[in-house]
Amino acid sequence: MKALVFGLGSIGVRHVRNLKALRPDCLIVGADPRLAGPLQSAISNGYHDSLPVTYLYEDWHKALERHRDADAAIIASPTQFHMEQMEACAARSIPFYVEKPLVALEQMNPMMIDLLDDCADLRCAVGFQYRFHSVYHEAAYKIVVNGCARFYACDDLLTKYGPDCLSYIAAHPIDAALWLLGPAVLVHLETDGLTVRGTIEHAHGESFHDYRIDAKTRISTVITQKNGGRDSEGWSLYVNDEMYRDALSAWLAWATGSAQRDDRMATLEDGLRVMEVMAQTKIKEGETWQ
Repeated sequence: MKALVFGLGSIGVRHVRNLKALRPDCLIVGADPRLAGPLQSAISNGYHDSLPVTYLYEDWHKALERHRDADAAIIASPTQFHMEQMEACAARSIPFYVEKPLVALEQMNPMMIDLLDDCADLRCAVGFQYRFHSVYHEAAYKIVVNGCARFYACDDLLTKYGPDCLSYIAAHPIDAALWLLGPAVLVHLETDGLTVRGTIEHAHGESFHDYRIDAKTRISTVITQKNGGRDSEGWSLYVNDEMYRDALSAWLAWATGSAQRDDRMATLEDGLRVMEVMAQTKIKEGETWQ
């Protein structure tokens, strides 16, 4: 098996290591423009000495052109490059696994539907790995029965991602809410860049959201309630490598035809539904989107 990996930041490196653990015989082709700078320095200093990448490219176009026979691709590059990379993979019939969010909000346009049509037979997926978190073995059923989910999260990611709490913190729980409670009927979310707060009315319940990107890190939490809120139960959604590995494993099995699609796997259509909710999120009056 040969796999392309676009983007070798923290999530790209995680995917490379999990990919090699899951498929030891996989030939991995990595691409990252920082090979000319910080990443190359890290490699030279031994930081990536054990990274199991057979070929490294600075230009992802060149990597794709020279390895057109790749069996799969992982897109872990900055969001603004996702659209072009998805289109390039689709044109070569290479199934891909793209990190969230699917595209940048300003790239939302009717051509997204054309892309989904082009990828219809490719078995592509979006990296909403929290669907594979172990707590959902118990929490998912109770959330569905109660028709209620409250999501809380905060992280000190401001210097890394800037004031874009919606894309980098809210996307995962918005996806989980849509997955468990059905399509959004009414979106009442609001953001000032640093926070996202509000509710989503779903076809089968309601979800509540409260996130901050400039606060001290705390474990994300999901809570469900019943009896008018008098009874509640909550779970900690601590990040763990197992959910990333299990999500990748499920996609690899599906993409290569060795298994049916796991019901937890997020499709490109699921990714688009999340983008539609994000696009309906109100920017607080007087704020500018950075």
